[in-house]
Amino acid sequence: GRSHGTGTVIDAREGEALLITCGHLFRESKGQGPVQIELYEAGPQGQRVVETVEGRVVSYDLDRDVAFASFRPTHPVCVAAVAPPRTQIAKGDLAASVGCNNGEDPTVMATRITCLDRYQGFPNIEASGVPVVGRSGGGLFNDDGQIVGVCIGADYEGNRGLYAGLE
Repeated sequence: GRSHGTGTVIDAREGEALLITCGHLFRESKGQGPVQIELYEAGPQGQRVVETVEGRVVSYDLDRDVAFASFRPTHPVCVAAVAPPRTQIAKGDLAASVGCNNGEDPTVMATRITCLDRYQGFPNIEASGVPVVGRSGGGLFNDDGQIVGVCIGADYEGNRGLYAGLE
């Protein structure tokens, strides 16, 4: 099989980078299949792929639906700041979801937090707007530009996206 998803680089040092994404991308392969990562750069005409590299799954958790993959970029990469522990988010807060609709170039979708921990289990965030296939694994960012969640699903009837909370 083949899955398309989105990830966010959250660390880079000593020639290796780490990204966070959703775990369900690796359900079928059990984290053992090849991982191909496209790295984008913003330019005057929009986003463009600057390189494609092989990666490897470091860890994935299907219960939390979060995964980490590492790769060795040959170009400098931008690192997204992860919100510090106990960062407050609340219903009504503005946010931005970044993802690759249907495997296309990344886009930013403005959204608003609609509910916290609506679903049983691990911490989760619900936000307005339905993410389409390919946005899974993309970051949810607060107004300070910090990642506060990872896209894990969609509620088509409610026009909402579901995001794993960082806890």
